[in-house]
Amino acid sequence: MKRDLMKMIFFSLVASLFFIAKPAKADHWIKAYGLDSYDEFNSIIKIDNGYITAGRAGNNAWIMKLNEEGSIDWQKSYSGTPNPGFGFNSIIKTDDGYVAAGMIHFAVDEPDGWIIKIDEYGDIVWQKIYTDGHSIKSIIKTVDGYVAAGSTSGNDDGWIIKINENGTIAWQKRYGGGNYDGIYSIIKTNNGYVAAGYTRSFGANSADAWIIKLNENGTIAWQKRYGGDEDDWITSITKTDDGYVAAGYTESFGAGEDYDAWIIKLDENGNIVWQYRYGGDKKDRINSIIKTDDGYLAAGKINSTMIEGGDAWIMKLNEEGDIIWQKRYGGDNEDEINSIIKTDNGYGAAGRTGPAMSEEGRPDGFVLNLDQDGNVNDCEIIQTSHAEKYPTTAQTNNIVQDSVDLDVNHVSDSDATISDPDINIYTICKSVSTVAVPLFGPFGYLVLITLLGFFGYRKSR
Repeated sequence: MKRDLMKMIFFSLVASLFFIAKPAKADHWIKAYGLDSYDEFNSIIKIDNGYITAGRAGNNAWIMKLNEEGSIDWQKSYSGTPNPGFGFNSIIKTDDGYVAAGMIHFAVDEPDGWIIKIDEYGDIVWQKIYTDGHSIKSIIKTVDGYVAAGSTSGNDDGWIIKINENGTIAWQKRYGGGNYDGIYSIIKTNNGYVAAGYTRSFGANSADAWIIKLNENGTIAWQKRYGGDEDDWITSITKTDDGYVAAGYTESFGAGEDYDAWIIKLDENGNIVWQYRYGGDKKDRINSIIKTDDGYLAAGKINSTMIEGGDAWIMKLNEEGDIIWQKRYGGDNEDEINSIIKTDNGYGAAGRTGPAMSEEGRPDGFVLNLDQDGNVNDCEIIQTSHAEKYPTTAQTNNIVQDSVDLDVNHVSDSDATISDPDINIYTICKSVSTVAVPLFGPFGYLVLITLLGFFGYRKSR
């Protein structure tokens, strides 16, 4: 009788598994996406149920919507005739879709600035070419439209353009001097904008980091350059409670003839509060920096490793710029992060990875969904990096130079078309949650069904 009872309990438990067992959710993961071409993501944003990434797939612009586990909900390639070069550098969420910005390049002409509005499924609402621009690096939402920044045609000057909700130009201006200047990042402030990049017009025959404070109409409130005797660049800037933090790379204070990652903390008026370089004996740089609750997160590429070509790189810093932790992500080829964001349970990042699956050795788009410590459990491509922090002595110099208004009519419709190419997906790493499901059995036993990957179970009283 006792044996029959135990059999009944056992088979009841086994039967229950067939009703409740299901694949567990992948909490954190790293994946590569691509064709047999040069594929890369330059921007990533978080949405309610996943991510949106933007970049390029070969010669075409590329936008992809991923769910929370990194599977593709939809992806679109945007191109035209005759086969120009397209690419997106920045994407933002709107109330009814997305706006992406970058460049469009027909073979016989200089590249032009390009902005495209799409709906929530990636279909085109409107698309515009801005012929005074060379490339747009950054775009942000405003109350009544958008502000985008990059460089003018010929890559000669910094360029900022204000457009309305339909892409019509409200104003556009160029900033800089007689040499090459460019803007890589722009952010909104309470009373205008702050733009950051590089200038060769006002330094000593080298590039200096460049920050411009603007009012709502693009008029310069102040602008400053920062650097030393060699090239220094800012690629990303973010707002803090009491000023700004800007990041990029420096040759003036780097290791030997190479450059190091560089971060400077500024007050509201652009004065330096602290400045440090981070790296080793090779080329290291930061492409993206964000504010966190207790400091900053910086991402880019570290070459100061044993891996030829360099690895993708993330550093967690405290408010004073000290390293809390740092990780490198990569294999035997070149890997890099171009964009990083905060999520509810960690961080999302995007860039490119040395070929995960392409037989021709071309990079693939790279997306990382990481926990709060930059990890995916038991992932072999994640290693601790060993960059050091060193103080730098960059000088600050005011720049006195007005902006120049550009013609607001220099805009036209573009005719990019959409295709839906077959994308290869490669899961590099993933960790899955362990879900305990309580089942009350006979005689007061509590049975916990643990879902790890597919399923397993354990009993407890």
